[in-house]
Amino acid sequence: MSGEEELPDPRLILVILYGLFVVVLTFCFGSHVVNFFRRGRCPSFRSQVASETAEIESDGIKYERLSTDRKNEIDTLRDRILTRILGNFSLTLQKEHMLQRGTSKTLDKSQGSDVVQKDIEEGFESEANGPVDNDKSTVSKDDISEGYTHIVIPRSGVDINGNSIDGGDDAQNDNKEKREVPICCAICLSEYEVEDKVCWSCNSNCTHVFHRECIVQWLVAVGRRKSSMQRFPDSPSEKKLMNYPLECPCCRQEFNFARCDKEEV
Repeated sequence: MSGEEELPDPRLILVILYGLFVVVLTFCFGSHVVNFFRRGRCPSFRSQVASETAEIESDGIKYERLSTDRKNEIDTLRDRILTRILGNFSLTLQKEHMLQRGTSKTLDKSQGSDVVQKDIEEGFESEANGPVDNDKSTVSKDDISEGYTHIVIPRSGVDINGNSIDGGDDAQNDNKEKREVPICCAICLSEYEVEDKVCWSCNSNCTHVFHRECIVQWLVAVGRRKSSMQRFPDSPSEKKLMNYPLECPCCRQEFNFARCDKEEV
């Protein structure tokens, strides 16, 4: 019929659709096809891939991609290193280190427990011989619970042998004095007992004290969080393992200034 419009040739439609299909395939997979042939025929490309692979292997694998067993192994290595570097600022509590503070110092009966709790929370150091306030009554053994309230340890910044990290004659004279701290560990919230190992900071500005096991586990956990983007080879050095700040969990100041220079553990 003369009034009807002529339909396009079906073969032309097929050619157009085929062309669009080829364009889409080329756009999506063309680069992969080119790289496939380059890997097999181009020596320079193969050498480039080999060098990149060797570089990745030498730097190690990202912590977040390590297996659970490998992460546990790194935690164990850090635990061992921290226990060693904190050793000079640790001691095993004996009876002579334990003190029932209420028997030798006057406290306000109504506020005595609050003062001890404030010391625990803020890390204050109690003085060994404070002045007596006549307006406050003396607390006797019957007024306080049985048991110890404080421990006696070296001052912060002073090691177990009485040596200060700052050095100097004045520091050596001051190091002979001890300090009293509340008997509660701020990490596990448990009281110290005889034979417990406690640890204090080598930083004289940080007055906090913890169970050594508690602070070691805390610092290992900090390393776990800080290492998410770090790469670890098969045999990491101490410097690589401890490449993060050892901060106090209470005041966030550096708890230990140790620097690891050994290459292997």
